[in-house]
Amino acid sequence: MLSVPMRRLSSRELHPEQKLRIVTELRERDNVVAVTGDRVNDAPALRAADVGVAIVTGSDVAIEASDLVLLDRFDSIIDAMRLGRLVFQNLQKVISYLLPAGSWSEIWPVILNVWFGVPLPLSAFLMIIICVFTDLFLSLSLIMEKEEFDLLSLPPRNHKRDHLINAKIYTQAYLFTGFMETITAHSMFFFYMWKYAKMPVSELFFLFEGYTEGYRGYTAAELTKFNNTGQCVYFVTLVFLQWGNILAVRNRRLSIFQANPLSKAHRNPWLILSMLISLCIAIFVTEVPGIQNLFDTDVVLLQWQEYARPTVIQVPRGYSIPTNFAIFIFGFIFHLLFMWDAIRLRSTAQAMLACVVNAGFLPLAIFQRRDIEEAIDSLKTSTDANGDRLVNTDMDIWPVIGKILLVIPIIVAVCTLILPISAWYLKQYFSWQSYRNVGADARMRKIRITHHIFVMLAKMDIYFIVCFVLIFCFPVLGGMRNGGTYFIVNLVLLGVAVAIISASIMFSKSENRIGMCFSIAMYLAMLGYLLYLVIDAQLDSRRRSGGSINSFTAFGCMSVLSIFMTTIFAILCLRNFYGGLKEHLGKHEEAWDPHGSAKDFELHNDINFEYKSVPSVRDLDS
Repeated sequence: MLSVPMRRLSSRELHPEQKLRIVTELRERDNVVAVTGDRVNDAPALRAADVGVAIVTGSDVAIEASDLVLLDRFDSIIDAMRLGRLVFQNLQKVISYLLPAGSWSEIWPVILNVWFGVPLPLSAFLMIIICVFTDLFLSLSLIMEKEEFDLLSLPPRNHKRDHLINAKIYTQAYLFTGFMETITAHSMFFFYMWKYAKMPVSELFFLFEGYTEGYRGYTAAELTKFNNTGQCVYFVTLVFLQWGNILAVRNRRLSIFQANPLSKAHRNPWLILSMLISLCIAIFVTEVPGIQNLFDTDVVLLQWQEYARPTVIQVPRGYSIPTNFAIFIFGFIFHLLFMWDAIRLRSTAQAMLACVVNAGFLPLAIFQRRDIEEAIDSLKTSTDANGDRLVNTDMDIWPVIGKILLVIPIIVAVCTLILPISAWYLKQYFSWQSYRNVGADARMRKIRITHHIFVMLAKMDIYFIVCFVLIFCFPVLGGMRNGGTYFIVNLVLLGVAVAIISASIMFSKSENRIGMCFSIAMYLAMLGYLLYLVIDAQLDSRRRSGGSINSFTAFGCMSVLSIFMTTIFAILCLRNFYGGLKEHLGKHEEAWDPHGSAKDFELHNDINFEYKSVPSVRDLDS
């Protein structure tokens, strides 16, 4: 970009025609011209330039002719250029995100229905939900994206060639992302129709009016239900695929690991919030009975939903499979966050403990297979208050679920063997960082290690207590229907326990004696209550024969052991208070910026390497 200050072109004043000719000549040579001026005779040049810049103190004619009026300092135009490029870049990201699902993945279901006679894979209502609701919040979050790199390092945009939408965006949106989303969503639709409706894909093509009463022995209501559910499968698949799409388009030059949306440098909380909103909308549209009846949507079936009937929650074992599945998913999410926190804190001990936690999933995977098998065998002969079956006895679900539950322990075991290798490489770096921060101070090293062990155990307490209470409240107590007030009390106590554990970590970091003493007392109270629940469940014959008693006992013992160890290290941390830990954490760990270290290696252009004579200095003996 060429910046032309009109008052500095010559020592003598130029005529307006001359200024206009200079700007026109520069633009004809394909230069991007910015003109600054504040007088009346600068107006023609300001109007003819690509960007006319005037000062607020200038003449009214110059202000009217300019494109940009500076109200403050002249160098604020640099910030305006950066923000302008950021807005332009984010608008391109929004367009790249909206095109694959908003047009490509929604037009193909109509084409298959009209031209090839396939039952409509996506209804018009669900298309509107995607365009107006689920994609709306995600696209708005892209406006809040930060710059990936220094945008001022880019050359000026050629307004004749570099448009808001270009061939590259169309190619990425339609031939790459849109193609994958369309193929995947249609595959899920056809898979559902083949798996549950017993309709081969080859029969669905060129069916046209054949999809009516009597097709493959189904009634019109059954065919409508199959089609509605298949449309919801397509819709939910597209919602999740758009999550991957937005994570791809938000970074053009960096990978998702380099531009982590949770990291400080590239953090975008609106992105995570919009993902949760889109998920809630998808659940609301497909799962709420009133909405299903109003807009002909249906539940996205899982194997367990098809097998179990709504009355299955009348018995505690009806919660076994959903609870075990939820705990297993929660465990791996917790493990992912636990390992990420270890890398963030550069903690070798926590990285090693993450390996132990992953190994702890192995007995959980083995126990849950046995609990689920016992629950299925028990539910086959169980009936509700009216004498009706609690499950669909015509469907044998165990061959399907049993194979999956058999593979899970194998996968966990393989990952358990691989994870220590990565932890070993991390140890070499983290140990050196720890030595640089602590140095040769053996006392500080001991205080720091004690604090880190306490924090790690406290984090593990949260996982064990959450899993233990969930198993106790649902498979053992039988949910709200059977547990009543006792069910609510335990869930409230779970929230209180998580809050106390989180507060104890803060008390240890800030060296708060009163808060730490209170936390230790609460740890002892939690220890006693958990022991009471485990012993009471073992002595109660009804609960001992209930669902997931093996997992309940295992998590109960691990919770008791973990809280006992946490209490011991909490007391040790209390003894080490005011030994310098608070200052050390604030200087080396809590305030550590993983992105700031690169600045230490930048070259400074203002260094003068010219030779300078050094005056001689005489010593006392000369």
